[in-house]
Amino acid sequence: MQAETISGGAYGPSVEMWRSHYLSWVDGADVHLRSIFGASVIREQLYTEHYWRIAAFDVLDQMPRLCQAELRYQRDRLGRLEQRLMRFADRLDAVEGHFALPDTHLLLHYQPIHQIPWPRLLGQRAVRLALPLRVVQELDDLKWAHRDERVRSRARSGTAMLRRMLAPLGGVPRQLAENVSIEVLVDDEPVERAADADADVLAAAVELHGMERPVTLITGDAGLATQAGIYGIPTYEPGPGYLRDRSKADEGYDEM
Repeated sequence: MQAETISGGAYGPSVEMWRSHYLSWVDGADVHLRSIFGASVIREQLYTEHYWRIAAFDVLDQMPRLCQAELRYQRDRLGRLEQRLMRFADRLDAVEGHFALPDTHLLLHYQPIHQIPWPRLLGQRAVRLALPLRVVQELDDLKWAHRDERVRSRARSGTAMLRRMLAPLGGVPRQLAENVSIEVLVDDEPVERAADADADVLAAAVELHGMERPVTLITGDAGLATQAGIYGIPTYEPGPGYLRDRSKADEGYDEM
């Protein structure tokens, strides 16, 4: 890893050499991480207090020491990230299928997900319904907080189904219907929730896209679809024939 080479002191005492190579390394790491994660906090963590002091070039006598300390920190952080991505990639390869990421609106206002013919609608032989963890958390929040009892009932029914099917397995994929599996995209490290739930859903799709996995975002939200388009991620909205009967609350999930 280039960070390890630089932090090991390969550039001697030259202040400008340290600064130049360190800033070049940050630029390269930024481009690489952006290609995988987009505009995420993982990228932003490259720009620490030490980075801005080095970039400002206001502590010449401490430059090599600052560069070494910062590069060792980044080497360790990115090493942990590499291990996390390797574990994530192993999980992504566990089951065959095109990834389909539904947002919370779809789970609440459309037919139960196991009743929708996903392979036919998406034109895929097999589909992996992958729920971002934020979607599951939103359903949990809506079980009691939403003003509409029908929505609260659907949220309770949906979270009960997910708990029965996925919680005992840690969210790993399992069969939902013929040629359709379901899973929850759970990170193996604590992740800070974004203020906007759509940002977390989009980030999950961007991460899959960055790891070169075929993915479609399932949403009727025009804003979210527009943001996905920026990253080249296709979106799909089921037609009105798949909307729930507004007079019913939680039909469908209790039978699973």
